[in-house]
Amino acid sequence: AYSEALGVAHEFAEKHGYEVDADQELNAHAFANLASSLFGGMLAAASAGAGVAWMTGIGPVTLIAGVSALVGGWSQVGDITESAVKRRFGVKDMSNLIPGHGGILDRIDGLLFAAPALVLIVIWLLPAWR
Repeated sequence: AYSEALGVAHEFAEKHGYEVDADQELNAHAFANLASSLFGGMLAAASAGAGVAWMTGIGPVTLIAGVSALVGGWSQVGDITESAVKRRFGVKDMSNLIPGHGGILDRIDGLLFAAPALVLIVIWLLPAWR
């Protein structure tokens, strides 16, 4: 996924006539890291959701895997958003409650995005599922 994302960034630059300098190369690598991490996290979440659905029989495996992938991806958006807020305000840790771990918000940033997303998905899908 990393090399594919890096290739997409380079193709975009070439297509639009941009010359890629050292800073832009660094940005392309950052984009590739972000895209591959997002893809890997969503794949892991889908696999875990499918495994739980298969072992417990709680619902259609593909539906649970898809919901798990969406929630896993949205959780990563929460993590990135929290990191952006910290950068914006020049803060390394949001609190000293858990020293060296970025604070309590760093422990729950993904949950703050994933939980409401899951609730909305369940409200939207549950009536159609039954």
